[in-house]
Amino acid sequence: MHLNPLNNIADLETFVQVVDSGGFSAAARVLNLSASTVSKQIKRLETALGTTLFVRSTRQIYVTEKGRQIYASVRSALVQLDEAYAVAEAGQRQMSGRIAISSPSVFNEAFLMGAMQAFKGLHPQVSFYLNNSSRVVDMYADGIDLAIRIGQLSDSQLVLRKIFDAPRVLVCAPAYLDAASGGRPPQTLDDLLNLQALMFSYPGYDTGQWQLQQQEGGPGALVRTITPPKGMSADDGITLLRWALEGYGVALLEPWVVAPALAAGRLQRLLPDWHGPARPVQVVRTSKHAVLGRVAQFTDFLIDYCRAENGL
Repeated sequence: MHLNPLNNIADLETFVQVVDSGGFSAAARVLNLSASTVSKQIKRLETALGTTLFVRSTRQIYVTEKGRQIYASVRSALVQLDEAYAVAEAGQRQMSGRIAISSPSVFNEAFLMGAMQAFKGLHPQVSFYLNNSSRVVDMYADGIDLAIRIGQLSDSQLVLRKIFDAPRVLVCAPAYLDAASGGRPPQTLDDLLNLQALMFSYPGYDTGQWQLQQQEGGPGALVRTITPPKGMSADDGITLLRWALEGYGVALLEPWVVAPALAAGRLQRLLPDWHGPARPVQVVRTSKHAVLGRVAQFTDFLIDYCRAENGL
């Protein structure tokens, strides 16, 4: 084996990206390289390592067993190298560069916009790009540095840090209750079956159900799943909030989303002994070398900012 990691770091990063992206062409798009350049880098790396990393067919590539072992070690090493760059960049007087973020609107308005503005006040040479979406994006293909995701994650290729846990609460406009039930709020979960639900959904995700848990929580807490009549659905929590304010039905939303409207009396909470089980609000990021310094610094800043805003 004739590999000097410092001389071959670009090839190693390309190798990791090919595995993460599932192919040479996809990796080339993420890295802004030609497919032939990516292929040459992989061949050069295979020669240096003295082993075959991929088995190629006419339509797909497969990582060899040795390739999987090398991938695990290299990816871990690149993450550590990224962290070292973060420490070095943190010591610079002027942090600069672009940070691309994907985040749902319900989080943006409550936390992210303020955090971005505060961070930019400290580091004016940093710029932001925001993909405003509740859907899970392909961070590698779309060039996203970090994303806010609510709920459990299955992508082990991402670096994950939890900000806090967030339950959801049932709310509606007082005017909706007046029209739907003569102003009488539901007394049991079954009473929700007589009210119109404002549901979160998008193509490929539309359960049409709510999972609700007793307020005290804990391992032994009662959890029930109900299927209320679906009045309207959207892939954006802010849209659900606006519909609830307009009196279109009942919504299940995070406390920070509805807190101002509850305080103003524009919404009222229903069945306060029940809530949607707490879901983790997490910041996830890729491990793309050379941009992670500022991304890691903003990640730390964002987590501290959100916890302070949430009273944690």
